[in-house]
Amino acid sequence: MNADKEIHFAVPLLKAAPPVKALATYQAPSWAKDIPAGLNHELEIIKNGIVVDVRPFNKLTTSFMSIGRVEDLENSLCLSHPSISRLHSIIQFGAGPEGIGYYLYDLGSTHGTKLNRKPITPKTYYLLKNTYMMQFGASSRFIVFSQVQPEVDPNSEPAPRPTNILDLPPKNIVNQINEERKTRPIEKVEVKKLDYSDYNSRDLFDETPNIETVEDANDMWNEFAKNRKRRMKDEEEDDFFDQTSDYEKAKKKKNEIIPLYDEEPICIKQAKTSLSINEIKKRIHEHEESLKTLRQQLDALKKQYNLDECSFGDFSGMPEIIRHQKNAPKKCGLEIPIPAAKRIYYGQLQSDIKRLEDLQIDVTSCNRQAEDSIPVIELRGEGPPMTSQQIRDLEEKANGGPLDIIIQKINIVDCKDKVERFDFVQIKYVGYKENGVQFHNKEDTVEFQMSTGMSLKGLEKGLMDGCVGDKRKIKIPFNLSRFDNKSPIWKHFPEDDHWISLVVTIEKVTKWSVEEQFRKISKSKAYFDFKDITDFDKYLVTYGKQWPSEDIDKIQAAKYYIKYFDQNNDGHVDLSEYTNTINRDQGEINEAKSKKREGKIVGIRREPGLWWILDLNNNGFIENEEIQKAYHVFEKGQLVYSSEIKMEL
Repeated sequence: MNADKEIHFAVPLLKAAPPVKALATYQAPSWAKDIPAGLNHELEIIKNGIVVDVRPFNKLTTSFMSIGRVEDLENSLCLSHPSISRLHSIIQFGAGPEGIGYYLYDLGSTHGTKLNRKPITPKTYYLLKNTYMMQFGASSRFIVFSQVQPEVDPNSEPAPRPTNILDLPPKNIVNQINEERKTRPIEKVEVKKLDYSDYNSRDLFDETPNIETVEDANDMWNEFAKNRKRRMKDEEEDDFFDQTSDYEKAKKKKNEIIPLYDEEPICIKQAKTSLSINEIKKRIHEHEESLKTLRQQLDALKKQYNLDECSFGDFSGMPEIIRHQKNAPKKCGLEIPIPAAKRIYYGQLQSDIKRLEDLQIDVTSCNRQAEDSIPVIELRGEGPPMTSQQIRDLEEKANGGPLDIIIQKINIVDCKDKVERFDFVQIKYVGYKENGVQFHNKEDTVEFQMSTGMSLKGLEKGLMDGCVGDKRKIKIPFNLSRFDNKSPIWKHFPEDDHWISLVVTIEKVTKWSVEEQFRKISKSKAYFDFKDITDFDKYLVTYGKQWPSEDIDKIQAAKYYIKYFDQNNDGHVDLSEYTNTINRDQGEINEAKSKKREGKIVGIRREPGLWWILDLNNNGFIENEEIQKAYHVFEKGQLVYSSEIKMEL
């Protein structure tokens, strides 16, 4: 190669791709025809009630008009709204399914097309008529299909008048009638003269009217009045042209009559309400008797086929066994084959019991509503009305003390492991307000620990001694249905009702033990550390469980908790360390119980979990002095032994 020869490098230019034509993506149908030059139709683009653009059809070079967002597709009408597709719709001219005319066709756009405010089906032809209105995508512009009136030359001869008056335009009908009235000859009408010579002569002039003619006239005038009112009250969907809706609403509100008092006597209302209460109580009694009979029949069927000894809990697996879809355990001993009639009978019993249980809940709710609807005559003197707190105080005085829960057992299951303090339970519940309105229906299960402040006091009290499968209705008063802190789990509960009702089903019960408590804190790991304690604290906050004092720092409390149980000082707490510490403290609690106490201890009973470290003197109670001192103990981070705290307290 010659060194003096220069070498030049050049990058080849890439040719831009030719624009995609609209004809390449849309094929006109077989019935398409070219638009005649004599047809004067156009599209009016309206924005905010003003015509901003007009697109005539007779200037198109094809048999259709393409509508879209991209100009490169050679769209006849380009709309720049982002919800409009690149090639959105087609207006095709031809002899379509409904005759010759223009047809609207949506090309399967993303946001669709509307004709007269109604969405149309994609890939379908719709015949357009004069004044039809179209909308493409989410654009606020209206596209109106209209026919242009031909321009009349003032020097040309007037068109011949139509012989039929109905063929005239509406605005010329009145003029035509007036002209014909002027040229019409005057007809003479004979009027009967009244003869007053006789007293009865005036009655002779009043002929009996034609009843059918009078009724037809009345119907006609009534129809005119209805049409006039309908036109006055007709409300358009377009707010731009609607000028009467606000006036009509204000007029209607003004004409509403609000009664100053109830005309029906209060004694009659009370008699009606009392009668309905008696009927509802009668139905409740009938349903209880029916449920009792059906359950007896079901028990007899279980004993007949040796199904009473099977440990199915709530017998949820029994239907599959009877339908031979599931093998029975060996201890069930199904020695006698179950006939088909008995299988049908058993299924009917199960469905009847379920239906009556649901009906029992509804009837009981109606009973509560009827009792609450009894009119009360309030005798009040001068002064302000009673507050909610004053009403609640009166209820407690009438009760002789604080109000308590009311439990109605719907479905009771006997078991050995009943719900006790500190057990972990899973429930499903449906909540009702004081007026019977349902405020929440929890389809998923809610799990919490009993007697640790993770749920309502009234709910925990109603679940005591319950078993898996129990279904009970718990009516909770206001003093047992309040939360001290906000909780995302229980946020649906009302705060102003004096009473609430919960229909609760117990799904699962896990008995408390030191090992189970350790598993909950450590998330089923072999140990727990500082992060696990902070996560467990956040978990408790979702149930409304907070530290008893705002002065306690959560980080310092978590560090102290690890140090309290960490016997080998490695930063982790395993099961043996946790168990030894709990047993040590429990021994001191038992020793404190055996000694005589002077006076009554005011405080909270010690509970497992994070609050375990608040009982500084290990006497089984968390006293107010300990809560105030815990802030300084956690801040120092040094372990304080119970003997030292006892001396200080």
